[in-house]
Amino acid sequence: MFTEFELATMAEHPAIKDATEKLKEELKEKEGQVLDLSNHDFLALAMMAPSVGIALANGSVSFFEERALNKKARKLSKGGYFLEKDPVVYYMKFLIKNWETWRGPFLNLIKATMDVTFNRQRVISDQTTDGELNDNQFRMAIMRTPYVLIRYIGSFFMEDDEDIFSSRDISEVEYKAMTDIGAELGLDEIPIFNKICETTFNIR
Repeated sequence: MFTEFELATMAEHPAIKDATEKLKEELKEKEGQVLDLSNHDFLALAMMAPSVGIALANGSVSFFEERALNKKARKLSKGGYFLEKDPVVYYMKFLIKNWETWRGPFLNLIKATMDVTFNRQRVISDQTTDGELNDNQFRMAIMRTPYVLIRYIGSFFMEDDEDIFSSRDISEVEYKAMTDIGAELGLDEIPIFNKICETTFNIR
């Protein structure tokens, strides 16, 4: 998943900074929230949105899911990994409570960030993942995928980037939530994302 420093680099890009500040202002006007979140931490909150959506697939967030979300949030927030009161963790609770209202705007901010950090059409045209891939071919296809795209997928849908290379069980409702969010982000247009969904996740 993204490091604090990678996120800091993205947050300083003019287009991403502008999109972040616009959503911050919208949230402030409508909800009176995020008054004390930096652009970095607000972008970190946005990057948590797909994980929040999957955790909510069963209707509520379990204790263990909340712990996993908190761990991710602390890694992404600016200097927040060692803080007791992490601002991203605090506002993530707001996002969990208001997921259906704000999922669209937060996912749109992620899409805007993706548009800046990699060329979607080039990735689609460069990937040749039609047909069945054996394990080695699958790993090679991932290694040829832009680093930042793997970071997105790992941050949104896994505990660690290394999990892409190993299978894990997932419930049917969680899988649907993941693929629905992937579609909203336009990831379903990218062959390697679909291959990762098919290869890495076992529906239990």
